[in-house]
Amino acid sequence: MTAPRLHRSGAPPRTRLVHFGLGAFHRAHQAVYTQLSAPADDWGIAAFTGRSVAPAALVEQDGVYTVVTPDEEALVVDRIASVGSGSDRSAFRSALAAPEVSAVTLTITEAAYAGPDAAPDVRADIARLRNGNAPLTAPGRLVDALRARHAAQADPVTVLACDNVPRNGARIRSVLLDIAADVDESLATWIADELAFPSSVVDRITPRPGDDAARISRSATGFEDHAAVLAEPYREWVIENNAVSELPDWASAGARFVDDLDAAESRKLRLLNAGHLLLALEGPARGMRTVAEAWADAELRTSVQRLWEEARRSIPEDGADVDQWLTRVATRFADSRIEHQLAQIAEGALEKLRVRIVPTVDAEVTAGRSADAALGVVAAWLRLQDSSLDESLRRLGSWTENGPVKARLEALHRHELA
Repeated sequence: MTAPRLHRSGAPPRTRLVHFGLGAFHRAHQAVYTQLSAPADDWGIAAFTGRSVAPAALVEQDGVYTVVTPDEEALVVDRIASVGSGSDRSAFRSALAAPEVSAVTLTITEAAYAGPDAAPDVRADIARLRNGNAPLTAPGRLVDALRARHAAQADPVTVLACDNVPRNGARIRSVLLDIAADVDESLATWIADELAFPSSVVDRITPRPGDDAARISRSATGFEDHAAVLAEPYREWVIENNAVSELPDWASAGARFVDDLDAAESRKLRLLNAGHLLLALEGPARGMRTVAEAWADAELRTSVQRLWEEARRSIPEDGADVDQWLTRVATRFADSRIEHQLAQIAEGALEKLRVRIVPTVDAEVTAGRSADAALGVVAAWLRLQDSSLDESLRRLGSWTENGPVKARLEALHRHELA
């Protein structure tokens, strides 16, 4: 017997949030927190993709889908009130200009946090915006939509970054201001003086959707869901407490609002995400496809643990039990039911190295230590490059010009060191 297709049974919720960067992670994380917050009925999400077209299955199901876990638990999520493409300029501008919207959340990837000085495509967007044309980059589109809100004289919004970037709120604020200052001075002043950009730390391992998600959803709910998302049971959201507008009661769903994000951010980026990156750069050469497969390799597991030992020496303390936290991370890495693809993690590895590994190198070298474990991750990236060693080092940045660091990287690159 064919199961009925999952669908919305009533009217969609009133849109009060906009999300930019709709993908599996948003559906398994921010949308879940909104679904579970009290009262959830007050908060609907206008969700937009980045560059891609809106996912057809989610559109067909009117934004309703299930998030499932390997334990065969399923949560039906119906907070996404509308689904659109980030390239639909009119819809995105209208959504963010709506007076009832009070916040926009972002999952736009690490690369989108590069400003006009570092990204030619962002510089090109400045010219497009000056001429009234549609921008093409994520920060350009955000400035364009915020410009529409400013013109509509709507209240200031909170812009909440949810990407694996240190001080992601401050970073995206800086990028948007750099663009706005060259486009519209009054807009730049409004962004600087009226809007809030809290940083946040997000965590939930969410592989790209596959057949397992639909199967578990069908078994748990009795519905056919072509937009189901599989995620691990664990989830975390730590948010800097400086919003200027009303937000959902995410704390009732388990989010934590804090005044100082440094320790939680460093743990996530320089321990969990750094470990992922090491496995992603080293595992495929050993025939491994997933995090669980790579973690099962004793040599790679030891390499990650050595990296963790280096990194934690310079991570701020906030009272958390780091040993217990790392034990949980190890358990999550070992879960073979979550097929977290190493190739997915390795995408954008250069920017990820700068965020997840280089701070540990800097701290260790400054303290007079070798930073061998962290430099080993950099060397693994170097060995995967088609360019010359000197050109690859140049791409990494000026920190590689340090004499001892460069010599060590060259040696590790040649496999002369264990």
